[in-house]
Amino acid sequence: MPYPIKRIPNKWFFAVAGFIMLILIVGVVIFLSSFNKTDKNPAQTMPPIHATVDSEFFSTDNQNELTAENTGSVLGNAEMYQVFFEFDGGTLENLTLIENKDKNELKLKTSMIDFEKSIITDNFLSARSVHAVDIDKDGKIDVLGAARQIHKIAWWRNDGIDLDTGKISFTEFIIDNEFQGAFSVHGVDLDNDGYKDIVGASLYDEQIAWWKNNQDGTFSERRIIDSYFDGAIFVYSADIDNNGYMDILAAGEAVDQIAWWKNQGDGMFSPCIVIGDNFTGARSVHTADVDEDGDIDVLGTARFADTVAWWENKEEGKEFIKHIIDNNFGGPRSVHATDLDNDGDIDVLGAARYSHQIALWDNDGDQNFTKIIIDDKFEGATNVYSSDIDQDGRKDIIAAAVYANKVAWWKNHADGQFTRFTIEENFKGATFVYAEDINGDGYKDILVPAVFDNQIGLWVNKPQYVPSGSFVSPVINRIENQKFANLSWEGQLPVNTFLRFQIRSANNVKALESALWYGPFSSDDYYTVSGTVINPVHTEHLFFQYRVFFETDDLLISPSLNEVSISYDVAGKIR
Repeated sequence: MPYPIKRIPNKWFFAVAGFIMLILIVGVVIFLSSFNKTDKNPAQTMPPIHATVDSEFFSTDNQNELTAENTGSVLGNAEMYQVFFEFDGGTLENLTLIENKDKNELKLKTSMIDFEKSIITDNFLSARSVHAVDIDKDGKIDVLGAARQIHKIAWWRNDGIDLDTGKISFTEFIIDNEFQGAFSVHGVDLDNDGYKDIVGASLYDEQIAWWKNNQDGTFSERRIIDSYFDGAIFVYSADIDNNGYMDILAAGEAVDQIAWWKNQGDGMFSPCIVIGDNFTGARSVHTADVDEDGDIDVLGTARFADTVAWWENKEEGKEFIKHIIDNNFGGPRSVHATDLDNDGDIDVLGAARYSHQIALWDNDGDQNFTKIIIDDKFEGATNVYSSDIDQDGRKDIIAAAVYANKVAWWKNHADGQFTRFTIEENFKGATFVYAEDINGDGYKDILVPAVFDNQIGLWVNKPQYVPSGSFVSPVINRIENQKFANLSWEGQLPVNTFLRFQIRSANNVKALESALWYGPFSSDDYYTVSGTVINPVHTEHLFFQYRVFFETDDLLISPSLNEVSISYDVAGKIR
């Protein structure tokens, strides 16, 4: 028979339940107390959380949002947050802001650019082309030139600085003076012997040819690659098929072609391989990995078709697919490809003689190009090149104008903004431009041939050095008091370069303007180590700014600053 069920009186039931609840509460308290910061055991660090600082608690006078990162409990039971500040809206002195794809960067300008002119030769009739490489492997960059009227290919040995004149001296050597209508020259190691050979294009002979470097300052007899390339007007080199040998590319203005010749080794080249046909008035050729697929693509201009185009290299030169960049660019004479905006994509530059334009086509990363007119009053724009002239981390633009007789450069300010600076105003028939460090000082110099002056000119980049600069942040409003903790930053400090920080604060903007700047201990010192505790003099103030001084003892290098942040102790202010 079933056992009878005994019922527990209500008073006993509640007594037992209460005792169990008390045990649970005591257990929870003991467990939580093991994480208290006053205990000997360290507090747990919260995982980093990226968030946006609510403008109700933190703002600047130039932006609506700041970014913050939860760095875990540090002081007491409060959470520690790190607020990161942008450089936009601050005041720069002798600094440049480089806007990179991953992280912005502040650097010293280190120099104000100026140029000193000298003439390498003044008897090079109808000088058409120039290039610069180290021919004799003495560590100095030499100069190459092509002169149409006297059918000459020559090189000038760089003999270094002449102590009497203070300028670079050169000695001329003739490579070939029967290259009929010599129009283009390029220095490249074609046989992989470590010495730069010469390749050229002759307009009248219709030839593409090369001269082997004999490794003693002399060259072999002309070696013809192609003698039937009608209107041979421009020559270039690149490893199109990725076989380790530099191939030859050329533009044929009369045959309306962009073509290449495969380097088969041992000084042998394939017959002409056409890349682009019916390219009316083909005038120039350049190469770059435009689509970033690991092989070299080809770019060209068509003078009579007003076209700038690129050809996608498929299967290491076995096939090329044509893409039009612009078909309304009046009389294009030159194309150049490089990353102008530091976004990792190859952009395109062009010079148009009839529309007097220097233009940039910005690559969005998917080979969609947006045209930006850099200058439309550069009369007879004939050639364009790109190099970092002022060493601010951005490629600038250099160009020659045959009608205006001018040579100029455009400073790259980022965001598609450029400023023109004239290098030379009266170099008659300036027809080509190239940049290389000829005097070995670390700055790119400018080489230009003048078809009417019959000269090759050299403009040595002579910067006026600026060893220091500063940045002052915009006003930052805390709105509610939070306890400052640390001032931190990220950047690069090469040897003999320095970054020094100070902070000032007040309870209103007007008072902030006259407030003293403080380092970690007084108004006479500086924060020089990232993560230093902030001076408590700022604790009760709602408005503050930081400033940073950049200094260098080596005028070719600069400290750089990528990020500045301030940590503070607050709970519930960020969401």
